Amino acid sequence: MSGIEAALLSSAMILRRQALLSDCDALQFSIYQHTMKSNSFDCYDVANITNARVIQVNWKNSRDILGKKATTESVQSAKIAIRNH
Repeated sequence: MSGIEAALLSSAMILRRQALLSDCDALQFSIYQHTMKSNSFDCYDVANITNARVIQVNWKNSRDILGKKATTESVQSAKIAIRNH
C-alpha cells in the first residue's frame, strides 16, 4: 500500500470508489458499551466484545501548504451507536 493510500479512508462500492477522509495523519477506533457514565456523554469501556454497542472514531488531518505540513483541523471525533433492529 502506498503512502497516499495509507492516508485515505475510502468506501469501496461495486463500481465506484469514494474518498471519505483524505490527508489523514491519525485514525483511531474504540469500542464501548451503550451504558452512559453518570453526568457525562462518555460510555463505559466494554468488558466483553459481545456487549459493544458504541464505536468511537478519532481522526486528525493535515496537508502540505507552501511545502510544509500544516494541521488543517484538530482531532475530530464521532460516536456511532449500533442498534438491533
